Amino acid sequence: MNMHAKRSFCISVLHRLRDGMRSSSVARWAILAVACTVSVACLGVRAQEGTGPATQDSWIALFNGKDLAGWIKHGDAKWTVRDGVLIGEQNDGKVGDLYTTGEWSDFELMVRFKVRWPANTGVWFRSQPEKKKLGYQMDILSLKDYGAATGSIWSKGFLAKNMDESILKRDDWNLVHITAVGPKLTVVLNGKKVAEAEDTQYTVGRIGFQVHAGERYKDMAVMVKEVKIRRR
Repeated sequence: MNMHAKRSFCISVLHRLRDGMRSSSVARWAILAVACTVSVACLGVRAQEGTGPATQDSWIALFNGKDLAGWIKHGDAKWTVRDGVLIGEQNDGKVGDLYTTGEWSDFELMVRFKVRWPANTGVWFRSQPEKKKLGYQMDILSLKDYGAATGSIWSKGFLAKNMDESILKRDDWNLVHITAVGPKLTVVLNGKKVAEAEDTQYTVGRIGFQVHAGERYKDMAVMVKEVKIRRR
């Protein structure tokens, strides 16, 4: 029986019980008890209609725009929230990463970001830093410096390279979608697919951001104003 049929059945039963209460004084309390039970069941149907299976596909905001709730620092980089933007920078030469407290397996991740150059940073996914498993990274870097542009997929070496640096808005906000389903990893940058790879090293882990080491990157900043995810 589908949800609409269940709801119609509940309403029909309640109407009959109401008529029964009008005509019978002997069983009135018993009928009232049954009516309460049916009412609760009907409420359950309504709640199920409202929340249903679609909740698994709903977007979840990982950054609240106010503080680092839901995130944990690894290393000594400086992570702050200013004017609704998450900012990662070196801390007197000290570096590190910022990870979600939760782990994700198959998902679609959306990140709105920009950086202050020169930069070498990225979005970690399926990472387990406590087990020294880096997972994968959607790189944010310069084609000239690394032979791969922003949007490339890295894990102990490049798994897939984006060679078109023109897709990146160098000094403006960019939108990246990272999809990980089983071994298939896909990156779409500003509406264009730029990297795709298949790899079985990592199946689950945290989402994160990196502040890279090096004197050259002492003035680098990675800035993020939106991070959301949904399961696939």
